[in-house]
Amino acid sequence: MEGIVELITKYGLETVVMAITVNVLTGIIKQPIKILAERLKDSTRLTRYIVFLPIGLGFLVTYLYAKYIVGGYEFNVWFARTWLTTSSLSLTFYAIAEKIIPRAADTSQEREIGEKVLKFIEDQVSKLLQIEEVQEETATTEASQKLILRGEVEKE
Repeated sequence: MEGIVELITKYGLETVVMAITVNVLTGIIKQPIKILAERLKDSTRLTRYIVFLPIGLGFLVTYLYAKYIVGGYEFNVWFARTWLTTSSLSLTFYAIAEKIIPRAADTSQEREIGEKVLKFIEDQVSKLLQIEEVQEETATTEASQKLILRGEVEKE
């Protein structure tokens, strides 16, 4: 408890909350990526980028905080410091959680959730592709059905 109070005192409540948010988002996004990587011949082609998730998500969360809570986005020293602190704290929380809560490589529950998220993403992409195909077919059909009337304009 004392450590949490110290973190909040040192970095501010908003930074600690944003770091926890980044940590949770990273966990949610990481699972489907790992499952998708297992389907590839060389899984490291995809998994090597997982370490950049907290940095990217830290930027996104800090941007959203600056834009909607603080009242305006401006890339300045405050933004950069908050972004990097949020990302670093997120990684720290992850490391602490891994030490405190020893766990197996992947629990069946995590795997099931990851599979569901991946299936949802695949379904959404499939739907978007189908919508595009229908729109292209409709545009082609409409273009072929247009009647072009050409007439001569009388000259005075």
